[in-house]
Amino acid sequence: RKVTQSSDYDFQVETVRLLTPEGNKSSVFLNRRVDNHEELGTCTEHYGLVQNADLINRADEALDRRGMTDYERKIYVTDNGSKLRAIYDFKRDADKLVVPEVGDEMGFRLIVQNSFDRSLKVSFALGFLRLACTNGMTTLERELDMVKRHTKKIDINSLLTKHLVRLWQSSTMRLMFIPKLLARMLPNSKA
Repeated sequence: RKVTQSSDYDFQVETVRLLTPEGNKSSVFLNRRVDNHEELGTCTEHYGLVQNADLINRADEALDRRGMTDYERKIYVTDNGSKLRAIYDFKRDADKLVVPEVGDEMGFRLIVQNSFDRSLKVSFALGFLRLACTNGMTTLERELDMVKRHTKKIDINSLLTKHLVRLWQSSTMRLMFIPKLLARMLPNSKA
């Protein structure tokens, strides 16, 4: 199997029905890239295709509408285009949490995932990125995971607008994070 990685996420994928050796319609469908006809995975008629560009563009637009524009975005596309992972690290000082007892400075991170081979559901993970080791290794303290199966009913606008960005901006969410994070990081904390 050829494994590749790139940041080229802006390609279209189509779902086409396969045929049996006798030429009859199969119950299996193929997800393939439109530009180079690379086969990405198989699915059934119930699979709902979510284009990578639509997912990334909607995430960017939702964040921009709420003034959350100070982020660094990295996009990883692997396995010839079958998997996508986008990482948003937010840089504003207002989005950081400092824990003096530990010496950690944590910032928000959002991870967006998608796949065309059924290995990943459409997902958004939100949490604090914190230093895990003095060698610079970091870890994500996940506090919010939203996962949706690829069905015909999936609505990425609803996922982003109603849930993710509204929760992110609420002071309630930040207050929910702090006691949980302190309790994880400080064993004797009463947070």
